[in-house]
Amino acid sequence: MPVVLGLASSHAPSMFVEADHWPAVHKGLSRDVPQPSALADETPAVIEAYVKRVKQGFATLRAQLEAAKPDALFIIGDDQNEVFSNALIPSFAMFVGEEAEGTYSITWAGEKPQDKWLKLRCNPAVARVALQGLVERGFDLGFAEKLVPLARPEIGLGHAFTRISRAMQ
Repeated sequence: MPVVLGLASSHAPSMFVEADHWPAVHKGLSRDVPQPSALADETPAVIEAYVKRVKQGFATLRAQLEAAKPDALFIIGDDQNEVFSNALIPSFAMFVGEEAEGTYSITWAGEKPQDKWLKLRCNPAVARVALQGLVERGFDLGFAEKLVPLARPEIGLGHAFTRISRAMQ
């Protein structure tokens, strides 16, 4: 199965909220760190322009994905102690189960996990072929057949996966 397309995106929280939520996200990210005076230039109109640009970027990614018509889509992201915990943190892991679910909410900005819950249908057969091929090529991968979030069970699958999945819908 050849790789036909590679797309990349950040999963920074401000990319996934409307302009009116940006101040709360900024406050949560910056905490008590002094901010540059240029921050005053980020008026509501400027933030709206940022949001529009982010949405246009995701529209471009969606169009490229639709044009490629891939047989399978692999999302690669970091876990940030969401599914994995100090009990087990693999260098790399692949999910080979039927379905994964989690929230794309920004809990520290006041969003409730259950209000932004997402289920992702997966293809275990394709995942296992990819896993086997990668292992045969020397990649040391862990794998999970069932998503059991150890570190933060209330959020399910990590936001690196859920936010991108939601944005690409």
